[in-house]
Formats: sequence, structure tokens, C-alpha cells
Amino acid sequence: MTGDDLLIEYVDRLNNALQQVSECNLKNQWKAYMDRFINHYVWSKKESSEVTEAKLSYSQQVLLKLNEMKERRRRLVKYTYQKEFKGEDFEKGY
Repeated sequence: MTGDDLLIEYVDRLNNALQQVSECNLKNQWKAYMDRFINHYVWSKKESSEVTEAKLSYSQQVLLKLNEMKERRRRLVKYTYQKEFKGEDFEKGY
């Protein structure tokens, strides 16, 4: 288990919690923390623009980040597998 795995699990749980609560019931401090997380420079902006993301709920924005992390992990696993096994049918096994 890696740090990325832990972060993915945390963000998945955060997303599930956000789906259970109305945004108007969120404390301003929580919103500020989520804004800092969602707008952090490590996220790629090629998949979605900041303007589009601003119109999404916190749950939807967190889900986008969760999907981005899972895709990044998938690419890393694929790269590692191909490097180790010289590209033998990765897609069939993953």
C-alpha cells in the first residue's frame, strides 16, 4: 500500500460524505480546506477547466480529483508492468 492508495481511499470517503450532506450545511472552514485541495497546483488542468469546475458541487469536484488519481495510478502500474515484463498483454490483465 502506498501513500497514493491512502489518499485515494481518503478522497473516496470524503466524496461519499459530501454526497450525504447539503453544501449549505458545510462549515466555511471545511469549504476553505476543500477549495485549497481542489485547486492545488498538482492537479492537471487539461481534463477540465477551472471555470467548469467552479460550477460543480464540492462532491463533483472531489470526484473529478478521485478519478484523476485513479487514472494516474493506473498509468503508473501499467508503466511499471510494461517495464518489468516488456509490455506483455497489460490491458488484458488490468
